[in-house]
Amino acid sequence: MKTDSETLVVRVNHKDQMKKPTELSLSLFSKRKNMRKIKSLHIIALIITLGLTGCSTYRNIGVLHQTTQTAASYQTVPPLWKGDRVRYILKDGRKGEAVIQSVNSSSLIGQDSAMVPLEQVVTLERKEVSGGKTAAATGTGLVIGAIVVATVLSVGLATALITAGG
Repeated sequence: MKTDSETLVVRVNHKDQMKKPTELSLSLFSKRKNMRKIKSLHIIALIITLGLTGCSTYRNIGVLHQTTQTAASYQTVPPLWKGDRVRYILKDGRKGEAVIQSVNSSSLIGQDSAMVPLEQVVTLERKEVSGGKTAAATGTGLVIGAIVVATVLSVGLATALITAGG
């Protein structure tokens, strides 16, 4: 096997033609360049994924108890809507998460038909998009992406200059 900085040449001897070698050429330079691009894309995808996971937060929801002469009812403040993601802690210590299907005066009904009695709720939180976290993640992602692109371009330019001069 014979190597130089740009091309790898492999000589293979066939059984029936022992004196005539066959050459297979692979360009190492282009393979390295493609591998760098693939690695860069993986890094950028990882950064975006990690950044987007931090863009939500849980906000407290109040549960108000209202009594009338005939019955007691509960109200969430701010109101919950169908599709809201919530997590809760009950008086007996049980914890859970649910996607709201509906809310009535006494309970939350989740998409899985689970009923959470509002009179038992100690803590109730709704998952929301956090503007600050989203802005920070987007800004960080753009800065890191620019650094990665600049690094890849400078490495590519340095490699091209070395190859051309050497």
